[in-house]
Amino acid sequence: MTTNSLTESIVRKRMHGLYLSRKCDEYRCLEFHGNRYFYCNDEDTADIPEITLLSGFDPLIVSYTDRSAVLPVEYKSKVILKSGICNPTIAVNGRVAGIWNIKKRQPVVEFFTPQPKRIVTAANDRVDFIHRMTV
Repeated sequence: MTTNSLTESIVRKRMHGLYLSRKCDEYRCLEFHGNRYFYCNDEDTADIPEITLLSGFDPLIVSYTDRSAVLPVEYKSKVILKSGICNPTIAVNGRVAGIWNIKKRQPVVEFFTPQPKRIVTAANDRVDFIHRMTV
């Protein structure tokens, strides 16, 4: 959740309403590019993988108006098409670095910028695994 004009106490009350299904004792605030993002501090984030495949319309991508914390602005049009379709993405260290899909029964991986070989190999292996499981 981002905020520029809401006070922290109002945001905390609204956040509490979003977390009715689970208990959250403490909220943290992260500031990024002038926006404040609030999150529940009771989750263990130490084991976030270096590479993550996200589905099309993943909440990480579609939940915010300002996606710059996870999606570089210059690649938004490759992820969110004019038709409203949201492509499956590849996150590297928590930021979208490419897209993936299975087209004409073949796995496809496209990074926006050159990536280390281990990242490319891991992404291809994961998309290939998904492809084999869905054939």
